[in-house]
Amino acid sequence: IAVEEGAITPLIDLVRGGTGEGKASAAYALRKLAGKDAAIARSIAKKGGIAPLITLVRDGTEEGKAMAAYALGILALGGAAIAQSIAREEGAIALLIDLVRDGTEEGKTYAALALGNLAGSDTAIAQSIAREEGAIALLIDLVRGGTDDGKTYAAYALGKLAESGAAIAQSIVIEEGAIALLIDLVRGGTDD
Repeated sequence: IAVEEGAITPLIDLVRGGTGEGKASAAYALRKLAGKDAAIARSIAKKGGIAPLITLVRDGTEEGKAMAAYALGILALGGAAIAQSIAREEGAIALLIDLVRDGTEEGKTYAALALGNLAGSDTAIAQSIAREEGAIALLIDLVRGGTDDGKTYAAYALGKLAESGAAIAQSIVIEEGAIALLIDLVRGGTDD
């Protein structure tokens, strides 16, 4: 872990100030480190890694946006405090929803994963996501027409939103026809 700890600050610096490719690669590396251990995820958050990743979701290349969303999604698994830090960052939830709407297939997939992990970490975050205009409909659209991974992560996010007890999420999921889509996904699965 000591070697990994030594890599965190330079990687965060690269996300802040590298080339487009460098930023995407650094976000990928932070995602891999955060996925190894919750203590590393907490260290990334403590060392200021959240804000530059959110900036990358907003301003990065398509690959950078996707990798930053993926990193944020994995960081959210590091505990409720990290997820709350992500959600408190100005515009973070809206940026992830925008990526589900306008991103590449990879970006949509990882943004859905991030939204699901954020929703699963804290009921208040789930309610915040559910209140964002179009969020649930976009996730339903991804279940309907995304890649296999996109469908999987969108279904996961919808499940976490419904599980949160957020009444708005439950009613919209029912109203938007998500139940039939999810049943079809269970019946037919994905190619994975």
